[in-house]
Amino acid sequence: MADRTSFRGACMCGGITFSIEGRPEVIGACYCRHCQMNGGSMHQVMGKFTKESMKINDPKSLLKMYIIPGAETESGKDKEKYFCSNCGCMPWTVPQGKEGKYRFVRTSYIENGLELKTDEEWFK
Repeated sequence: MADRTSFRGACMCGGITFSIEGRPEVIGACYCRHCQMNGGSMHQVMGKFTKESMKINDPKSLLKMYIIPGAETESGKDKEKYFCSNCGCMPWTVPQGKEGKYRFVRTSYIENGLELKTDEEWFK
């Protein structure tokens, strides 16, 4: 997995698919309150990819966005959470604290993504 430079994934129903070219800058396990609530677990594991490296295929316009207001985030800026309106899966988040430059993609939605090992743990 360490040498892998391209990734593919999808939401649970397959209505939204995506591909990513390039390695993630980091793989992290996030323990923030939003990730705990979103995942129904103590944490979620995500790869940090540049927005430009990701291509999204959404032929049925299923992709929707929920915004967590900046007043509720550590950075003080909005956090965009993208989800499939059919199956409810939330494959990635775009924090505006990084000016929207990165997509934090949950590795469970990447083909063989559970083989990716975490580099860091985040608690904010």
